[in-house]
Amino acid sequence: ANPLNVETKYIRLYKSLVGDRSDRIPGLARFGDITWAQCDKESLYRLIVLGEDVNREALGLSPKMVDLLYANLDTIKMYYEIVGFFDVSPELIDKHTKVGKPNFEMGDQILKAFML
Repeated sequence: ANPLNVETKYIRLYKSLVGDRSDRIPGLARFGDITWAQCDKESLYRLIVLGEDVNREALGLSPKMVDLLYANLDTIKMYYEIVGFFDVSPELIDKHTKVGKPNFEMGDQILKAFML
């Protein structure tokens, strides 16, 4: 679900800061959807993902939140790595994938369980 219509470029950043239960990422304390909506995403991206120096005021966060962000920068960068995908070669996939007999009924049950 993407209730705030987070731009694709920033989804990993959003999950790193706000949190993502499916990956057991707690996010940054007191950084929720409201803070996300108010912040400057590109400045946060440049700081956290690209490792650039940015003007603290450009982040669009309260001074206390900026201090909290900088105090936890390494942890947030680690969260960013966790919620990302790893490139896996087709050869590795072929090596560890066993093609079985299709079971469309089971597939429907699994889809129904996750689509409710």
